[in-house]
Amino acid sequence: MYPTIHEKAGLYMYNIINGHIFQDGNKRTGLGAALLFLSLNDYQLKPKLSNKNLPFEMVHAYEWDSNSEALYQFTMLTADASLNLKDCQNWFKENIQKITR
Repeated sequence: MYPTIHEKAGLYMYNIINGHIFQDGNKRTGLGAALLFLSLNDYQLKPKLSNKNLPFEMVHAYEWDSNSEALYQFTMLTADASLNLKDCQNWFKENIQKITR
């Protein structure tokens, strides 16, 4: 159903965060699960994160000065339903790369 790595990573993050499966910590757990999934499959975030695949109005609403800020804002946009599942998956598509060994 979700054949690509970025679709699966986005699905993990989106569903954990928006499914509210825990009383507390859904955002941390959702992001952590997606990043762990990527790592276990030899993927990582790119050195410079991009916001170009977010909906147009979101791109101009946030200036990201660092990767930490980018991850924070991306996670918060996912949590407050500004991003849908497809937006989340597209963000991962744009922002992951295969680990070369």
